[in-house]
Amino acid sequence: MSGARLWTARTALLLSALSFLTAAFLPAWTGGARPRRVVATEEARPAEALWDYAVDRSALREEEIRQLLLLAAEAETPEIREAAQRRMLDLRRWMEQEATLEAVLSARGYAPVLVTVSRSSANVLVAAERVAKADAAVMLELVTRETGIAGSNVRIVPTGG
Repeated sequence: MSGARLWTARTALLLSALSFLTAAFLPAWTGGARPRRVVATEEARPAEALWDYAVDRSALREEEIRQLLLLAAEAETPEIREAAQRRMLDLRRWMEQEATLEAVLSARGYAPVLVTVSRSSANVLVAAERVAKADAAVMLELVTRETGIAGSNVRIVPTGG
């Protein structure tokens, strides 16, 4: 098997494992079950909106990774291949950080919560009317410790309760 095909096969295997892990850990912040869409009560709407965003984010990332895999496999220059690989590594690192933070925050009682991480910022979306300063401080400390992102670039966002 050629080096490019071996890399693509390994990447596909890693991507499959990552998809499995994402599917396994994503429901952690919802208490293990997706909110029902059929009967959306006022209380369920913020949690359902977070779930919908998480599903959309996952689908968009899967598509981006698929395109990056194709780009890396068919790249005309090593620079393009390396840039695609770096971007995939960034996405995977952010996905892992998001899943870890969501699981830890959920375990600490801040469910439902959704975390987004990028190169220089992070957001913690909490299905609550407001977040107490003490709770925000705990969330901020967890996010900065896990991601290395400066606290000034972390936003705690209540989405309504």
